[in-house]
Amino acid sequence: FGGAELGYSGYPRFNTPDSLGNTLKEAGFDILITSNNHSMDTNSKGVIRTLDVLDKIGIEHIGTYRSQYEREQVKIKEENHISFAFLSYTYGTNGIPIPKEQPYLVNLIDLEKMKEDIKKADLLSPDFIVISLHFGEEYQKYPNDNQKELVDLLFQAGADIILGGHPHVIQPMEVRKIIRSDGTEETGFVIYSLGNFISSQRTPLNPPRDAGVILNLDFEKVENQKAKIKTISIMPTWVQFRNNNGKRVIRAIGSNLSEKTQEELAQYEIQRLNTTREYTLSHLFEEGDMKKEDEFYIYP
Repeated sequence: FGGAELGYSGYPRFNTPDSLGNTLKEAGFDILITSNNHSMDTNSKGVIRTLDVLDKIGIEHIGTYRSQYEREQVKIKEENHISFAFLSYTYGTNGIPIPKEQPYLVNLIDLEKMKEDIKKADLLSPDFIVISLHFGEEYQKYPNDNQKELVDLLFQAGADIILGGHPHVIQPMEVRKIIRSDGTEETGFVIYSLGNFISSQRTPLNPPRDAGVILNLDFEKVENQKAKIKTISIMPTWVQFRNNNGKRVIRAIGSNLSEKTQEELAQYEIQRLNTTREYTLSHLFEEGDMKKEDEFYIYP
């Protein structure tokens, strides 16, 4: 949200109308990750103005900051007596330099600094430390060795949940058994890439760029014990992108079509949605491991 005076723009340097923020708020988003390779697209003023816009409409944010003081604070959220610490990092900013006098603007992937942040978060005794990573290679269906190594090291450092993005295609998810430094065993979860939720990217399958997932994590806490992940499930999504009587239609559609939505789609779109859903499920689940509840597929 760099402001209208800079001119609205798309790829390769994005600047979006503030109205998108209001739309996100109305859709139910509570917290946004603002650290990614496009964070600096409208330079430092754009980074700061984006946060001002989000603050004004009441959406919290992690990953970019207006000051060193803001950057050093750990975002803690509590719901139903279950607490979450949120941290977020990106591999870079597409070659646009972060000013030396404002190093706090965008959180970059730096293992030692990330370990310090995890340690600081752990001192606040949250039930879960959740880390968002903007990393990996675009359009690759599997994580590379650098992604895997970083995830391993972050779990060792104390992360509980790692949510990945950037490749624009879905990459696998895993449940991990983690042995903490005190000998206790805990469950960790990583999804290397959630795919594209909504975009104009269109490619054939293998891997599709118009596919994504809505990830649903259910948590359970019994009395004063540390909360646990109870259920992991996903809803496959597909992006409809076409002209309809001169008007462009772009929307994310869940994999299970209502009768009304089905009537609004062309036959080739229904076929594309179905094949994309089948790809997503086969990519994320072992054969025979799937259970389904409503629109969500439960991860074993």
